[in-house]
Amino acid sequence: MIINRERKRAILKTLKKQHGLLKAYNMYKNYIGNLKPLCASCGSAIYYYSEWQETGYEIKQCTNCGWMHQSFGLNDELVTKGFYYYGKVNESIFKAFNRQLEANAVERKRMRVLFLSKKKSQQKRK
Repeated sequence: MIINRERKRAILKTLKKQHGLLKAYNMYKNYIGNLKPLCASCGSAIYYYSEWQETGYEIKQCTNCGWMHQSFGLNDELVTKGFYYYGKVNESIFKAFNRQLEANAVERKRMRVLFLSKKKSQQKRK
């Protein structure tokens, strides 16, 4: 949930009236600090779901750029464009996964620039 600036001001104003200045700022900081983490490559919110205590299942994914980290017990599944791994994960595998995410981010930005730029034949003549 993304909160608009006007909504944030209204929340802070109400907290000041009800709890006083110092307590309101602490409560507001904790409330605003609990926003969803954003994807490093595309900037959209990351979907996170966990049943770790009950079944040992946990999933993190970005549906916009297509990466996923799924855990079930001791096995992890890492999926992104150009990279797939299933099994026990160590630090070197996470580094390789992060390198592939960075490469995908660079490619995504390059394709975005190409999409937004126009051909010479489509540009307006002066």
